[in-house]
Amino acid sequence: MEMKGKVIGEMAIFIIAILALSVFSGCAEEKETTVQTTTPPPGFITYENSTHGIKIMYPQEWEKLENYMGTTVLFRSPLENSSDTFQENVNIAYETVTSSMTLKDYTDLSIDQIKNTFEGIELIESNSANLAGVPAKRVVFKGKQYGYDLKWLQFYLLKGNKAYVITYTAEENKFDKYMSTVQTMVNTFEIL
Repeated sequence: MEMKGKVIGEMAIFIIAILALSVFSGCAEEKETTVQTTTPPPGFITYENSTHGIKIMYPQEWEKLENYMGTTVLFRSPLENSSDTFQENVNIAYETVTSSMTLKDYTDLSIDQIKNTFEGIELIESNSANLAGVPAKRVVFKGKQYGYDLKWLQFYLLKGNKAYVITYTAEENKFDKYMSTVQTMVNTFEIL
């Protein structure tokens, strides 16, 4: 029981840090979603990290930051104009979990920790998905953080004892504007 509590505590810190990081870096119905890999449009380039065994394509004009505040990689959109103060972003984080952890356990614990840590967070949807040939969960949240009305899209994947979290963070009123780009990125995600 003590070991399980320690694992849950470490995982909670990881998930909360990733969600909070998404804000700092820019400063529920159940259904099946299938994510399919597509050929990316011109202007996308490949990021590959052999240490964590991931590969993804991202827009070449987006800034790439590796090992940024606990993530494997973070991609930030360029500011739109001089009054734009938030950079929409996608980050990928990785952690090792116990082999007994299920995707449902991981997702439920992550959602509970986010709701219990941040005030005003609303879970909009939680769907089953298939990403990179692996069963995944797709969740969408919204809430107010650090003066911004934000919306998050997260994918949780478990492969063996490895957990991958892909997080897209945007101002709520710009969430849909970047969704096509983010979907292309997610569709090209691979576990090597």
